[in-house]
Formats: sequence, C-alpha cells, structure tokens
Amino acid sequence: MQFSGRAIERTPTLSDSPIFAFFPSERRKPIREALERARERVDYAIGRLKSFEEVRCLRWRCIDCGYVKKFTRLMPAEVAPPCAKCGGDQFQAFG
Repeated sequence: MQFSGRAIERTPTLSDSPIFAFFPSERRKPIREALERARERVDYAIGRLKSFEEVRCLRWRCIDCGYVKKFTRLMPAEVAPPCAKCGGDQFQAFG
C-alpha cells in the first residue's frame, strides 16, 4: 500500500465553522430553540395559506345544465359531482 503524502481532507460541518467557536454549546441551545420555534411558525403560516388556495363554496353550479347543488358547509369542487339532473361532473362556484 502506498501513501501519497497528501492529507485526507475532512468535509467541514456547521460546528466547524468559525462562528460556533465563539458560542459554547450551552449558549447555542437558546439560539437553536428560537430558530426551531420560528421554523414551526413559518410552517404553520404556509399551511394556512395553502388552505386558502382551495376554493370552497356553499353552492356549485353544473356547467352542463345549470343545476345548482347546495351544501350546508363550505365544500371544495371535488365534492359536488355528479350532477343530480344530468350526471355531469364539471361544476363552478356559484354566488
């Protein structure tokens, strides 16, 4: 086995970075917890925004025949089909 004389390079990690040399591990814990709380809040906000993207309506109108299907709670378009009158499967929000 030959040795080339070159040092084996290690992949640097976050804890190897110079910024962490100034922070002992007990001082890193509150910073980590604050960042984790911030991430949780951002994830929650993104989830709430995604829920508003989906259109929900109490009434859906069949595109084929114009029949209006009514619900007692807000429903997405996937729930409306089939049409009770013509059996159509395409609806648009009404009102």
